[in-house]
Amino acid sequence: MNVPKKDAIKSMKEMWKKAKKEFGNNKFKEDIDLNILKRYLIEKDIDILTFNELSRTISEKHGLDVKNFLFNLLLNNPDSIQLFFKAGVGEKNYLTYLNKKYYKSFETAKNLYTYPIRWKLLTTELVQSKDRGVFFSSRIVRYDNRMLSFESLPNDYLILISHFINKLGEIKTEPENKLMEELDKLKLLIDDIKKRYQKIKNE
Repeated sequence: MNVPKKDAIKSMKEMWKKAKKEFGNNKFKEDIDLNILKRYLIEKDIDILTFNELSRTISEKHGLDVKNFLFNLLLNNPDSIQLFFKAGVGEKNYLTYLNKKYYKSFETAKNLYTYPIRWKLLTTELVQSKDRGVFFSSRIVRYDNRMLSFESLPNDYLILISHFINKLGEIKTEPENKLMEELDKLKLLIDDIKKRYQKIKNE
């Protein structure tokens, strides 16, 4: 998530006013940390239901205000939340601890909830067979740990790459820096492959 701006800080201030009474209770802190967040985000496999289960559990046990504040805290990376503390939002030590401990797992749960068929692992093996020629054997592992397997010819991948690059060109908003970095890496990789094939052709 991007570094929060003034409107995000103002919103967090309002949430903190409603939620801070609960955070003064040590039993509450232990329940949030060990019995809820740890149980759902560390001890269990994160699946498509995790985000909803967390929302329901925290809301039922500690109220909607606490749930809203915690969810907004955990959706910000550890560097971003420092702006909240500078603005007088929350208990710095405790909330920094929660954020660092659970941010990545919570982000995974949120991504799986928002994009349930995204994949978290892709492996591909190059297979050279006398009967079938050269092809790729690929496996995709989704965020819910379901695995999909498929085989493709090299040209199939070129068609697929071209398809998605064209789709990237349809994005109307300014691409983020990370997207630009990946595009630059892809260009360098394609240029390197072209040089290798040109060298083989000229030998």
